[in-house]
Amino acid sequence: AAAGAPSQAPAAAYASCDTATIQLRLFGGESVRQSFQAGDPLTEVFDFIKGQGANDRRAFVLKQTYPRRELSEEEHGGVSLRDLDLVPNATLILTDPP
Repeated sequence: AAAGAPSQAPAAAYASCDTATIQLRLFGGESVRQSFQAGDPLTEVFDFIKGQGANDRRAFVLKQTYPRRELSEEEHGGVSLRDLDLVPNATLILTDPP
C-alpha cells in the first residue's frame, strides 16, 4: 500500500494548492500577473481589473484559451477560482462582451 502513496502525491499537492496566479492580457495588449486565493470568487479578479483601471472603463468578459470558454462576471462571478479550474495558474484575456 505504501508503494502507491508517492504516485498520488502530485495530485494531492495540486488539489491542496491555495493560490491562483492569473495572467491577464489587457485590451492594449499588455499583461498583468496577479495572485489570488484559490477559494476567491471570480468577482475578485473582475474587481482587481476595475480597480487597476485596466479595463479602460469598458464592459468586458474574460476569455480562456484552453479550455476555450468565456467567463462573465454575471454568470461566473460567484464561482471560486478553484472550481473554475484556474488553479494553480491561468491566462485570461479581456475581450468585449458578445
